[in-house]
Amino acid sequence: MSKTQLLCHVVFCTKNRAKTIPLSKREDLYKYIYGILSSLGCYLVRINGMEDHIHILFELKPTLSLSETMKTVKQSSSFWLKDNQVYGSFEGWGKGYFAVSVSPTAKESCRQYIMNQELHHKGAEFVNELESMIKTAGLVWFEDEWR
Repeated sequence: MSKTQLLCHVVFCTKNRAKTIPLSKREDLYKYIYGILSSLGCYLVRINGMEDHIHILFELKPTLSLSETMKTVKQSSSFWLKDNQVYGSFEGWGKGYFAVSVSPTAKESCRQYIMNQELHHKGAEFVNELESMIKTAGLVWFEDEWR
């Protein structure tokens, strides 16, 4: 039998980075996304975010591709958000997502980082956080990709 632990840290934002996810209503969205991931056979480690973006740390089921998993998460949650009156101004998710693999030894520090989003964003805007993450991963930053 194969043994895997494919930890993924994924970040995606609302369309035009609009602040359309009320902080008081995030838990319902997170439970919904948990349900999507669970139905795909993925294990959610931590989810959190702010009004304009979400961070997810999860174990990707080895028979799934990250792109198909994220397509399902974003598409299903977008339909659910648009259907739900509480998120009336939600227009959709932004086009892409940022994802990196996480070492099992870094799992806890990543989980803590995601858990402390409110504290982190008292001093940093989302776009600055994302730019830093992308550049740290050795990727090229283009702000217009995050709308």
